[in-house]
This record gives sequence, structure tokens and C-alpha cells, in this order.
Amino acid sequence: MILTFSKTTDAFLSGNKTQTRRVWKDRHFKTWLMQSRNIEKLHDAYDKTQRNGGKKIGKFLLTARPKKQYIRDMSWSDLECECCGCSTIEQYCKFTGYTPDTLVTVIEFERME
Repeated sequence: MILTFSKTTDAFLSGNKTQTRRVWKDRHFKTWLMQSRNIEKLHDAYDKTQRNGGKKIGKFLLTARPKKQYIRDMSWSDLECECCGCSTIEQYCKFTGYTPDTLVTVIEFERME
């Protein structure tokens, strides 16, 4: 499976980013949920989508099963793990284009060398 980190490539590469949030249809969420059963499976990280010329920047392991969450329910710790320089939900919404009422999939991971 692949995730892109176009806005947070440097944070991913540094290993500081350990969470990402995505708006996914249920089918895609369920695919990731099934993949999370194999805890040792490495996934690919790209700097942007492959169709836009993205380059592979590394690999990562899931550290928790994907889950659904409303942006409004993010904690301070979640904001830190996103590693996007946002200290409030309002800043995060501005950074991502989401609203507090956006339901997202939370992916928790660890970058692998």
C-alpha cells in the first residue's frame, strides 16, 4: 500500500511524523484495515502521487489499526504526531482544507530506514 506525503515530506523523512489523516471512502478504509492485520508488512511512502511524477521516499510500518475520527476530536498529541507545525485544530484545518466536522481515517505509523 502507498501513502503520499506531499506537504509533509521533510517531517516523514525525519521520522518525526507518525500520524496522517485522510478522507477515504469506506472501501479504501476497509482495504487498509485488512492490511493492518499483517503488522510486519512494509508500505511505501511517496513525495506525491505517482501519476504526478512522485518519487518513493521511504517505507513505513503501521503501528496501530486504522481508525475513523472527526477532526474536532484531535488531541494536542495528535497535532504533534501530524508534524505539520499546527498547534490548534483551526490551524490544522487551514493547513489541510478540512473542517472540524470532517470524518477522516487516522493512520499511525513508524518510518523505517
